[in-house]
Amino acid sequence: MAEELWQTLLRFHREVIAPDLRKMVGEELVPVRDEIAAFKRDVNQHFDELYKRLDTIDSPTSAPA
Repeated sequence: MAEELWQTLLRFHREVIAPDLRKMVGEELVPVRDEIAAFKRDVNQHFDELYKRLDTIDSPTSAPA
């Protein structure tokens, strides 16, 4: 009897609870993923600008005479 109840609970979890939980968690993570992607783009843009400035400083044409 206990084994049958356990199997029924496992099936309920697998077929009802788990899919709903995955859907809810997935929906909550989408905005976080978007924020992380935007932050990453912003940081990369700043590094690109920094590298451009360093490149102009290191270029031979900008060396003092």
